[in-house]
Amino acid sequence: MAKDEAVSSCHSCQPSRRGSRLTALLHVLRAGPEQADCRHENPPPAPATVPRSAFAGFCFPPEVIVLAVRWYLRFGLSYRDVEELLAERGIVVDHVTVYRWVQRFTPLLAEAARPCRHAVGNRWQVDEPT
Repeated sequence: MAKDEAVSSCHSCQPSRRGSRLTALLHVLRAGPEQADCRHENPPPAPATVPRSAFAGFCFPPEVIVLAVRWYLRFGLSYRDVEELLAERGIVVDHVTVYRWVQRFTPLLAEAARPCRHAVGNRWQVDEPT
């Protein structure tokens, strides 16, 4: 794999295709706070101990957890609605579990998405009324 491909495949600031923002958030959450830096050109040396993933100890895959939390936050669904949507896809989970995931992972997802936010400039454009 070329150096440019390695940078673009997991770079969390510039998602290159649909769905890659979710992939980037998963990358940041799995890497842990020590390795969540956006500068992948010169990765830091591997630490002596592997950092623990934010998903360690959960029975469901990280993709399911992040998807459930994202549905809840993005679309304003209830916990039971998210439970029903997951059940339609063959994933049996209780609404209380979804509640616990939202409480646990919302701050982590918000922090991981922070570098992707658009920077506000000092110029504003306003349409003139006709």
